[in-house]
Amino acid sequence: MSNIIHLFFPGPFGGAEKVILKGLSDLKDRTSIRLWIVKENRCPEYAQYFEAECKKVGIEVTVFSSTGIFDFKLLKELRLKVSKDSIIHAHGMKASFYGALLPGKLIVTHHGHTSHTFKVKVYEFIQEMVMRRADTVISVSIAMKEELDNKNIKSVLIENMLSITPVISQQIVNLRPHFIFIGRLSSEKGADKLVSAFSNIKNVDVSIIGDGAQKESLEKRIKEENLQHIKLLGFHSDVSSFIQRADALVMPSLREGLPMTLLEAICSGIPVIGSDVGGLKELVKHNGILVPPGDIVALKKAIHIFLERKEVFKQNAEILKPDFIKRFSVENWSIKTQAVYLRLSSQS
Repeated sequence: MSNIIHLFFPGPFGGAEKVILKGLSDLKDRTSIRLWIVKENRCPEYAQYFEAECKKVGIEVTVFSSTGIFDFKLLKELRLKVSKDSIIHAHGMKASFYGALLPGKLIVTHHGHTSHTFKVKVYEFIQEMVMRRADTVISVSIAMKEELDNKNIKSVLIENMLSITPVISQQIVNLRPHFIFIGRLSSEKGADKLVSAFSNIKNVDVSIIGDGAQKESLEKRIKEENLQHIKLLGFHSDVSSFIQRADALVMPSLREGLPMTLLEAICSGIPVIGSDVGGLKELVKHNGILVPPGDIVALKKAIHIFLERKEVFKQNAEILKPDFIKRFSVENWSIKTQAVYLRLSSQS
């Protein structure tokens, strides 16, 4: 098989980071792979944290440095280490861009678009141009594949895998219904919408796990409005204990691919209240409630419906859990990913 290199620019430890970490920890025992990560000078802590997590599970990492949006020195350094028979498996916009400029075959895993800012829209446009020229594009959800199909970008479907050991059954009975939000505190994830929805629903407990640009504004609002039932708990790399204590996960995202937090919840038998976007609309049926993205009134109504029928939703979530665990196993991901490598190697 060809020389397989995974190329990645780590960000705050989230979905893409978990997919690569969990996937490669299994894939490295099935085939020969290398992981190259790029440490950006503006935020070196992301790469440092990710490298440390990789070492914990025995993944060897080569770290490169980048000093700007486009670093000619980095490109030159990468090109010196890549041969024409290499397979570059790029994750994310920046890795895809550099991967397209390297010799060898290119695989792009499209983890989804996350932001509405003009800068990121430019990056997304460039990534779409790269995907049109890639040898293979991998979509991580059915909705994402349909989105790319509509843009005439051909892709294969390899869904994300579950990154944690699923909760066997909920062991803790909460005195009050307990809702959790897990994710980046940024506009596209909708934590501010969650706070608005729960601002007048005070017979519950709400835990917000994550960090990001909205942290200070959320802290200020919670304090000023005396929302003592809403707690900001910061970033945690292991969220399994929070999921185990929850009655429902709330995901009011504006955009999603196939979020790892969603898989962690549904494979643990936890109901979901979320936006009708991306992979959520594929997986949240009788085990939760979906609302239009950005609609705070609809989100608030969904919370009230859940509170009225909580036990029904929890029972449905438990019934669906075994099928989800089988569907989103790391073994399935590894086998399908390895098949892509074999196909491209045979074309060399």
